[in-house]
Amino acid sequence: MKVIVNWGERNTSAKYKVKAKDVAEAYKFFQARKEAGTFEWRVPWKPTSVAQNKVTEVTLSPWFRITMPTWPAYRDQPQNVKDNWDAMWKDLFAHEKEHLRIFESGFPKLVDELEALGPATRADVKPLIQKAAQAIIKAQEAFDRKTENGKTTITPLKIP
Repeated sequence: MKVIVNWGERNTSAKYKVKAKDVAEAYKFFQARKEAGTFEWRVPWKPTSVAQNKVTEVTLSPWFRITMPTWPAYRDQPQNVKDNWDAMWKDLFAHEKEHLRIFESGFPKLVDELEALGPATRADVKPLIQKAAQAIIKAQEAFDRKTENGKTTITPLKIP
């Protein structure tokens, strides 16, 4: 099967604002969130060539986004708070980049499997894509379990 990859968003610099005037409020802000940083991805697909009810070409439109915190009050903080924030942010970004690495290592396997498939029905293609996505999800979940969702690798934000 022919596979066309049409990349969508590849964003590693999406941001959201931490609404806090000091580190104590920033800490509470993060406690109320599910995650401090996020990695999101999808691989939408569609058959782009069908002959005799067989898909002969598929277009994959993968996208991903890393979203990280930005703290407008950062510049008004004491140096020790800035240093702690910087360490936390750097570790958090590394954690999200590992999720990206896992995605980027799993995606080519999907392309290879589709190319090896040859002409197939839509019913054959869909589960193959779902299986590849599940493999990526499982690898990301294993990484989060190993790091306790970053708790063992990310410098914690400290209240002085």
